[in-house]
Amino acid sequence: MQPLFTRRGYRRSFTLVEMLAVVVIIAILAGLVTAGAVVARKRAAITMIQMELQQLDMALRSYKEKYGEYPPDNFADTNAVQRHLARAFPRYNSSTWATDFQTATGIPASSITPFGSLVFWLGGIRDADGQPSGFSANPQNPFAAPAAVSSRTEPFFEFDLKRLKFTAAQQGYWPPNAKGTLTTGAYVYFRAENGDYSTKAATDGSETAYPARNTEVSATAWANPKSFQVLSAGLDLRYDDPDTPLNTFPAFPAGTNYTDAHYDNQANFCQGTFEDEMP
Repeated sequence: MQPLFTRRGYRRSFTLVEMLAVVVIIAILAGLVTAGAVVARKRAAITMIQMELQQLDMALRSYKEKYGEYPPDNFADTNAVQRHLARAFPRYNSSTWATDFQTATGIPASSITPFGSLVFWLGGIRDADGQPSGFSANPQNPFAAPAAVSSRTEPFFEFDLKRLKFTAAQQGYWPPNAKGTLTTGAYVYFRAENGDYSTKAATDGSETAYPARNTEVSATAWANPKSFQVLSAGLDLRYDDPDTPLNTFPAFPAGTNYTDAHYDNQANFCQGTFEDEMP
Protein backbone atom coordinates (compact mmCIF):
# COMPACT_ATOMS: atom_id res chain seq x y z
CA MET A 1 0.00 0.00 0.00
CA GLN A 2 1.27 3.43 -0.89
CA PRO A 3 1.81 5.77 2.04
CA LEU A 4 -0.78 8.51 2.32
CA PHE A 5 1.91 11.17 1.88
CA THR A 6 5.24 10.72 0.24
CA ARG A 7 8.20 12.93 1.00
CA ARG A 8 8.15 14.17 -2.58
CA GLY A 9 4.44 14.99 -2.55
CA TYR A 10 4.28 16.59 0.86
CA ARG A 11 3.48 20.33 0.91
CA ARG A 12 3.72 22.13 4.24
CA SER A 13 0.85 24.61 4.76
CA PHE A 14 1.38 28.14 6.06
CA THR A 15 1.25 28.56 9.79
CA LEU A 16 -1.04 31.15 11.33
CA VAL A 17 1.96 33.30 12.26
CA GLU A 18 3.24 33.24 8.68
CA MET A 19 -0.17 34.17 7.32
CA LEU A 20 -0.44 37.05 9.79
CA ALA A 21 3.03 38.22 8.78
CA VAL A 22 1.99 38.29 5.12
CA VAL A 23 -1.17 40.22 5.97
CA VAL A 24 0.84 42.74 7.97
CA ILE A 25 3.34 43.20 5.12
CA ILE A 26 0.53 43.72 2.61
CA ALA A 27 -1.16 46.20 4.95
CA ILE A 28 2.10 48.14 5.34
CA LEU A 29 2.65 48.26 1.60
CA ALA A 30 -0.96 49.32 1.02
CA GLY A 31 -0.55 52.03 3.65
CA LEU A 32 2.57 53.32 1.98
CA VAL A 33 0.81 53.42 -1.37
CA THR A 34 -2.23 55.14 0.14
CA ALA A 35 -0.10 57.68 1.99
CA GLY A 36 1.83 58.40 -1.19
CA ALA A 37 -1.40 58.87 -3.10
CA VAL A 38 -2.72 61.28 -0.47
CA VAL A 39 0.49 63.33 -0.62
CA ALA A 40 0.40 63.32 -4.42
CA ARG A 41 -3.23 64.49 -4.50
CA LYS A 42 -2.45 67.23 -1.99
CA ARG A 43 0.53 68.47 -3.99
CA ALA A 44 -1.50 68.36 -7.20
CA ALA A 45 -4.21 70.51 -5.59
CA ILE A 46 -1.57 73.00 -4.40
CA THR A 47 -0.07 73.13 -7.89
CA MET A 48 -3.47 73.78 -9.48
CA ILE A 49 -4.10 76.71 -7.14
CA GLN A 50 -0.62 78.10 -7.81
CA MET A 51 -1.14 77.90 -11.56
CA GLU A 52 -4.42 79.78 -11.28
CA LEU A 53 -2.83 82.41 -9.05
CA GLN A 54 -0.23 83.00 -11.75
CA GLN A 55 -2.98 83.27 -14.37
CA LEU A 56 -4.76 85.86 -12.23
CA ASP A 57 -1.44 87.66 -11.80
CA MET A 58 -0.96 87.81 -15.58
CA ALA A 59 -4.57 88.95 -16.07
CA LEU A 60 -4.06 91.87 -13.68
CA ARG A 61 -0.86 92.85 -15.47
CA SER A 62 -2.73 92.76 -18.79
CA TYR A 63 -5.37 94.97 -17.22
CA LYS A 64 -2.74 97.51 -16.21
CA GLU A 65 -1.19 97.40 -19.66
CA LYS A 66 -4.55 98.30 -21.20
CA TYR A 67 -5.90 100.78 -18.66
CA GLY A 68 -2.75 102.30 -17.18
CA GLU A 69 -2.94 101.03 -13.60
CA TYR A 70 -4.07 98.12 -11.50
CA PRO A 71 -7.75 98.25 -10.54
CA PRO A 72 -8.91 99.32 -7.08
CA ASP A 73 -9.41 96.56 -4.54
CA ASN A 74 -12.20 98.03 -2.44
CA PHE A 75 -15.31 99.83 -3.67
CA ALA A 76 -15.79 101.44 -0.26
CA ASP A 77 -13.09 103.90 -1.34
CA THR A 78 -15.38 105.65 -3.80
CA ASN A 79 -12.85 108.33 -4.68
CA ALA A 80 -10.25 105.73 -5.69
CA VAL A 81 -12.80 103.94 -7.89
CA GLN A 82 -13.93 107.17 -9.54
CA ARG A 83 -10.32 108.23 -10.20
CA HIS A 84 -9.57 104.86 -11.75
CA LEU A 85 -12.67 104.92 -13.97
CA ALA A 86 -11.82 108.41 -15.14
CA ARG A 87 -8.41 107.14 -16.19
CA ALA A 88 -9.55 103.82 -17.68
CA PHE A 89 -12.63 105.22 -19.44
CA PRO A 90 -11.99 108.97 -19.90
CA ARG A 91 -15.16 109.53 -21.94
CA TYR A 92 -17.36 108.02 -19.24
CA ASN A 93 -19.11 110.32 -16.74
CA SER A 94 -17.67 108.51 -13.74
CA SER A 95 -19.59 110.60 -11.21
CA THR A 96 -22.54 108.21 -11.65
CA TRP A 97 -20.50 105.01 -11.43
CA ALA A 98 -22.02 103.66 -8.20
CA THR A 99 -25.57 103.87 -9.56
CA ASP A 100 -24.50 102.51 -12.93
CA PHE A 101 -22.70 99.63 -11.26
CA GLN A 102 -25.70 98.59 -9.17
CA THR A 103 -28.00 98.86 -12.18
CA ALA A 104 -25.70 96.63 -14.23
CA THR A 105 -24.89 94.02 -11.55
CA GLY A 106 -27.69 94.15 -9.00
CA ILE A 107 -25.06 94.46 -6.28
CA PRO A 108 -24.55 97.62 -4.19
CA ALA A 109 -21.14 99.03 -5.06
CA SER A 110 -20.31 99.53 -1.39
CA SER A 111 -20.46 95.76 -0.79
CA ILE A 112 -17.57 94.94 -3.16
CA THR A 113 -14.52 94.17 -1.03
CA PRO A 114 -11.13 92.74 -2.04
CA PHE A 115 -12.90 89.36 -2.07
CA GLY A 116 -15.10 90.45 -4.99
CA SER A 117 -13.11 93.07 -6.85
CA LEU A 118 -11.15 90.52 -8.93
CA VAL A 119 -14.32 89.18 -10.54
CA PHE A 120 -15.60 92.60 -11.53
CA TRP A 121 -12.42 94.17 -12.92
CA LEU A 122 -11.14 91.07 -14.70
CA GLY A 123 -14.54 89.79 -15.83
CA GLY A 124 -16.68 92.87 -16.37
CA ILE A 125 -20.47 92.86 -16.40
CA ARG A 126 -22.26 89.50 -16.17
CA ASP A 127 -24.66 88.29 -18.84
CA ALA A 128 -28.06 86.66 -18.25
CA ASP A 129 -26.37 83.32 -17.48
CA GLY A 130 -24.08 84.86 -14.89
CA GLN A 131 -20.98 84.66 -17.06
CA PRO A 132 -18.67 87.70 -16.83
CA SER A 133 -18.72 89.16 -20.35
CA GLY A 134 -16.38 92.14 -20.30
CA PHE A 135 -17.25 95.83 -20.47
CA SER A 136 -19.28 97.62 -23.09
CA ALA A 137 -17.14 98.81 -26.00
CA ASN A 138 -19.04 102.10 -25.85
CA PRO A 139 -16.44 104.39 -24.20
CA GLN A 140 -19.20 106.57 -22.78
CA ASN A 141 -20.97 103.72 -21.01
CA PRO A 142 -18.66 100.78 -20.07
CA PHE A 143 -21.21 99.48 -17.54
CA ALA A 144 -23.93 98.83 -20.12
CA ALA A 145 -25.41 95.35 -19.77
CA PRO A 146 -24.68 92.68 -22.43
CA ALA A 147 -28.34 92.62 -23.45
CA ALA A 148 -28.16 96.33 -24.28
CA VAL A 149 -24.76 96.44 -26.01
CA SER A 150 -23.42 93.44 -27.93
CA SER A 151 -20.06 95.02 -28.77
CA ARG A 152 -17.90 94.34 -25.73
CA THR A 153 -14.32 94.11 -24.55
CA GLU A 154 -12.94 90.65 -23.85
CA PRO A 155 -12.69 89.61 -20.17
CA PHE A 156 -9.13 89.45 -18.91
CA PHE A 157 -9.75 86.09 -17.24
CA GLU A 158 -12.06 83.18 -18.02
CA PHE A 159 -13.95 82.40 -14.83
CA ASP A 160 -15.39 78.96 -14.10
CA LEU A 161 -19.09 79.50 -13.36
CA LYS A 162 -19.11 76.61 -10.90
CA ARG A 163 -16.67 78.51 -8.69
CA LEU A 164 -18.35 81.90 -8.91
CA LYS A 165 -20.80 83.10 -6.29
CA PHE A 166 -23.06 86.13 -6.51
CA THR A 167 -25.55 87.38 -3.94
CA ALA A 168 -27.13 90.77 -3.29
CA ALA A 169 -24.21 91.66 -1.04
CA GLN A 170 -21.29 89.54 -2.17
CA GLN A 171 -19.41 88.20 -5.14
CA GLY A 172 -16.32 86.05 -5.21
CA TYR A 173 -14.29 83.42 -7.00
CA TRP A 174 -13.10 80.24 -5.32
CA PRO A 175 -9.97 78.15 -6.06
CA PRO A 176 -10.15 74.76 -7.81
CA ASN A 177 -10.23 72.77 -4.56
CA ALA A 178 -13.44 74.45 -3.33
CA LYS A 179 -16.33 72.00 -3.20
CA GLY A 180 -19.96 72.20 -2.18
CA THR A 181 -21.26 75.34 -0.51
CA LEU A 182 -18.96 78.29 -1.17
CA THR A 183 -18.73 80.12 2.13
CA THR A 184 -15.10 80.84 3.01
CA GLY A 185 -11.82 80.91 1.14
CA ALA A 186 -12.52 83.00 -1.99
CA TYR A 187 -9.49 84.59 -3.64
CA VAL A 188 -8.67 88.02 -2.25
CA TYR A 189 -6.93 90.89 -4.08
CA PHE A 190 -5.03 93.75 -2.44
CA ARG A 191 -3.61 96.63 -4.49
CA ALA A 192 -0.51 98.53 -3.44
CA GLU A 193 -0.55 102.31 -3.82
CA ASN A 194 2.71 104.22 -3.50
CA GLY A 195 4.32 101.19 -1.87
CA ASP A 196 1.54 100.81 0.71
CA TYR A 197 -1.68 98.80 0.90
CA SER A 198 -4.52 101.21 1.47
CA THR A 199 -6.85 98.32 2.29
CA LYS A 200 -5.28 96.64 5.29
CA ALA A 201 -7.93 93.94 5.73
CA ALA A 202 -10.78 92.37 3.77
CA THR A 203 -13.92 90.92 5.34
CA ASP A 204 -16.53 88.98 3.39
CA GLY A 205 -18.91 88.39 6.31
CA SER A 206 -17.41 85.02 7.21
CA GLU A 207 -13.72 85.73 7.69
CA THR A 208 -11.04 88.39 7.44
CA ALA A 209 -7.89 88.27 5.31
CA TYR A 210 -4.84 90.51 5.60
CA PRO A 211 -2.11 91.38 3.10
CA ALA A 212 1.27 89.82 3.87
CA ARG A 213 4.43 91.49 5.10
CA ASN A 214 7.82 90.58 3.61
CA THR A 215 10.17 89.80 6.47
CA GLU A 216 13.07 89.23 4.08
CA VAL A 217 13.14 93.02 3.67
CA SER A 218 12.07 94.25 7.10
CA ALA A 219 9.45 93.71 9.77
CA THR A 220 7.21 96.38 8.25
CA ALA A 221 7.85 95.86 4.53
CA TRP A 222 5.02 94.64 2.31
CA ALA A 223 5.13 91.69 -0.04
CA ASN A 224 4.88 92.95 -3.64
CA PRO A 225 5.06 96.59 -2.52
CA LYS A 226 4.73 98.14 -5.98
CA SER A 227 1.96 96.02 -7.43
CA PHE A 228 -0.57 93.74 -5.72
CA GLN A 229 -1.21 90.58 -3.78
CA VAL A 230 -3.61 87.83 -4.85
CA LEU A 231 -4.10 85.40 -1.98
CA SER A 232 -5.61 81.94 -1.71
CA ALA A 233 -6.74 80.44 1.59
CA GLY A 234 -5.21 77.13 0.54
CA LEU A 235 -6.61 73.65 0.96
CA ASP A 236 -8.45 74.40 4.21
CA LEU A 237 -10.17 77.46 2.66
CA ARG A 238 -9.28 79.54 5.74
CA TYR A 239 -7.15 82.67 5.88
CA ASP A 240 -7.00 82.73 9.65
CA ASP A 241 -7.96 80.52 12.57
CA PRO A 242 -11.71 81.06 13.15
CA ASP A 243 -11.37 80.14 16.85
CA THR A 244 -8.22 82.11 17.70
CA PRO A 245 -7.60 84.64 14.90
CA LEU A 246 -4.50 86.80 15.15
CA ASN A 247 -6.13 89.72 13.30
CA THR A 248 -2.83 90.93 11.91
CA PHE A 249 -0.56 90.65 8.87
CA PRO A 250 1.08 87.30 8.10
CA ALA A 251 4.86 87.73 8.32
CA PHE A 252 5.97 86.02 5.11
CA PRO A 253 8.17 84.00 4.77
CA ALA A 254 9.40 83.95 8.38
CA GLY A 255 6.19 82.35 9.63
CA THR A 256 5.61 84.66 12.59
CA ASN A 257 2.02 85.84 13.01
CA TYR A 258 0.83 82.55 11.51
CA THR A 259 -2.08 80.59 12.90
CA ASP A 260 -2.64 76.97 11.88
CA ALA A 261 -4.76 78.24 8.98
CA HIS A 262 -1.92 80.31 7.49
CA TYR A 263 0.55 77.56 6.66
CA ASP A 264 -1.29 76.30 3.57
CA ASN A 265 -2.18 79.77 2.29
CA GLN A 266 -0.80 80.63 -1.15
CA ALA A 267 -0.12 83.83 -3.10
CA ASN A 268 0.95 85.15 -6.46
CA PHE A 269 4.31 86.20 -4.99
CA CYS A 270 5.44 82.71 -3.89
CA GLN A 271 5.88 79.31 -5.52
CA GLY A 272 3.93 77.08 -3.15
CA THR A 273 2.32 77.32 0.26
CA PHE A 274 3.45 79.75 2.93
CA GLU A 275 4.87 76.75 4.79
CA ASP A 276 6.89 75.71 1.70
CA GLU A 277 8.54 79.14 1.67
CA MET A 278 9.53 79.20 5.35
CA PRO A 279 13.31 79.33 5.91
